[in-house]
Order: sequence, then C-alpha cells, then structure tokens
Amino acid sequence: MGKFQTANDCLQQSLSTARRIGYRKTEATALSYAALTHQFIGNQQIAIENLRECLVIATEIQDYNIEYLALDCLGCIYTSQGNYHLAIECIRQSLEVTRQNNLLQKEFYILGNLGATYVRIKDYDSATNTLKQML
Repeated sequence: MGKFQTANDCLQQSLSTARRIGYRKTEATALSYAALTHQFIGNQQIAIENLRECLVIATEIQDYNIEYLALDCLGCIYTSQGNYHLAIECIRQSLEVTRQNNLLQKEFYILGNLGATYVRIKDYDSATNTLKQML
C-alpha cells in the first residue's frame, strides 16, 4: 500500500499543478494514470470517475489518443465488473475514435478487446466478425 500511496500522491500533485496552470492535457493524463492506479488496487468506482473526467477533457481538447484510451479503460473496468453492455458500448466508442482519426495500431488493439468481450458473453458470431476485422 505504501507504493500506491506514493504513486497516488505524485499523481495528485501533478493533477493539482496541471489544474492550477490550466494545462488540460497533463490534467487528463494524470487522471488516466490515477484511474489505472485505483483500478489496480480495486477502487473501481474512483477509477471510473477519474476516467469519465479524463474523457471530458480529452474530448474538449480533441486529444484522440487520450480519448480512445479512456474509453477503452472504461470498457475494461466494466468488463471486469461483469457489466458487458456498458463495456461494449465504451469499447465501440473507442473503436470509433480510432477509426475517425486513423489510429490504425490502436484500432487493432481495440478490436482485440471488443472481440474478447464478445467471447466473454458467448456472442461468438460478433466475436468472430470483430476479430476478422483485425486481419
């Protein structure tokens, strides 16, 4: 827990500084890292809140790399909670961001996550169709 606290303290300091100077990209990045830290130790609700806030900022500043990643991370959290409908919705939105912005390597990664989520709910036709898009 000590390392988590140290990491969290550093992230909170970075977040505070970014907010104070108005550097939105750093604010979004700090929120995304804080979310991952909270997810790692099981604070999923805090992780979701951080990612939602990160997503709002990423959309405002049109940083598509942060936007797709926040959506995908939300999808992963929802998958781990068994909330597959929300997971698929977030991952599909992430896929749309990658496609609209020609983020081909990231699209490949997102297709894998979406296909794996379909497998978890035993929707094998959707999983197959999704994974074929990776070819």
